[in-house]
This record gives sequence, structure tokens and C-alpha cells, in this order.
Amino acid sequence: MEITQVVLVVLSGFLHSIWNFLTKKSVDKLIFLYLVKVFELVIFFPLFFYLLRSTYINPKAYVFVVLSGIANTVYWFSLSKAYTYSDLSLVYPIARSAPAFIAIIAIALGIERLTLTGLMGIILVNSGYL
Repeated sequence: MEITQVVLVVLSGFLHSIWNFLTKKSVDKLIFLYLVKVFELVIFFPLFFYLLRSTYINPKAYVFVVLSGIANTVYWFSLSKAYTYSDLSLVYPIARSAPAFIAIIAIALGIERLTLTGLMGIILVNSGYL
């Protein structure tokens, strides 16, 4: 792996931990996260607009875009409430383990089949090694 990739991953992890810490310390967590999302929108809108105009997207995919937006809205709202009532050291690991729960539910419902590589990835990510 190139040094640029390593630096970007470390920087990403650092910024991720900073915004979680700032969210927990903010007076109104929901407003803080709302402002973070508005800031992200301003930064990434030009790229979004460019990709939207230069890439074909199947119209059926927009259903998933909307569902993803709804799911993320519920996630951010829930995260703000969880940080209001509990410690960062408790809330953060539970929030980050959601992909493991999603995989378990998808497997239980027969929606997904998990390969050994996928299982190892979930275990490594949720254990903190990746």
C-alpha cells in the first residue's frame, strides 16, 4: 500500500473520531450533526452534480438512493439521541457494529449469502483490526 493511501486512511480515522468526540461534547447534538451534514453537502455537491451529469444511473436505482437517505437520517437522529443519554465509549462501539447486525439479519432472512472472506472482513472490522 502506498504512503498516500495509508495517510488518507489514518486521516480519515482521525477526523471520524474528532467529529464523534465533538458531537458528544456539543450542547445540542442533533443541531451539531445537522450542521455537519449541511457542511458536507456544500463540500460534496459540486462532485455530486458532476457525477450525476456525467454518469448514467438507472432510474430504478433512485429508489435505493431515497431509501439510503432515509436510513441515514434515522441513523444520525438515533446517534444524536444516543450521545445525549449515554457515554461515547458505549454508544460508538455499538453504532459501529451495525454492519455485523445487518449481515446477520440478511443471512437469517435468506437475502444474502456470506462468503468466508466476507465473514472475516466483518469480524476484522468490528474487532477494530481494520
